Amino acid sequence: MPEASDERPLLEETWLQVFTFLEVPELCRAGALCSKFRALAADEELWRRLCKRRWAGKQWMPLDLFRNGDFRGLRLSVPELRSLLKRRDVDIAGATEKSELIGALEASTRLRGAECTLSIPGKWKRSYACAELDSKRSNITTEEVSHFRWHLVYHGRSSSMGFRHFQKNGTFVSPHFGEIGWCLEDQGRLFTLQGMEPLQVHRDPDNWGWIIGFNTNTEYHSVEVDES
Repeated sequence: MPEASDERPLLEETWLQVFTFLEVPELCRAGALCSKFRALAADEELWRRLCKRRWAGKQWMPLDLFRNGDFRGLRLSVPELRSLLKRRDVDIAGATEKSELIGALEASTRLRGAECTLSIPGKWKRSYACAELDSKRSNITTEEVSHFRWHLVYHGRSSSMGFRHFQKNGTFVSPHFGEIGWCLEDQGRLFTLQGMEPLQVHRDPDNWGWIIGFNTNTEYHSVEVDES
């Protein structure tokens, strides 16, 4: 836009409305044009909407700050801290101060080895970036195995005996063999049921879910189940 103009400059609210029509690459390019656009392009509500659009239909991706994100250096509310810690399965029963919640979140972030750069401004923009990085991860975690229910496809046929649940304590109650153990090997790239050969873990690029035993006679597909 020319510096000298007889027309009144557009209000920030108008630019924000314009920016809602931009995709992520376009929004980032707009933010590089000038300091005013850089601030507007980092608007939290813009990035929250982008997260909502991008995460639609993705497994374990509620419209909340991304559970595996690195939020060190950003200000989060107490409800946001509690939500993240709950989804990370961190016990915060004894935490009464916000500083304790922040400490617990930072400790769990270090344990997870989050790879999201801390220079990304804004909690929703950082959530978007961290989720994109995480969607390329090919190794599953124990937390994810126990979170999902699993649909068995055996020799190309869907099982009629309900979803399987691999419990976080490493046990699984099989409809055929009773209680058996399970574990992850090769840093989460292989899944092993007691008495069976290890199965390769595969990431589903469409829904960010998982397939255990992809392209074998025994496939387990992750299923999102609402337990509320």
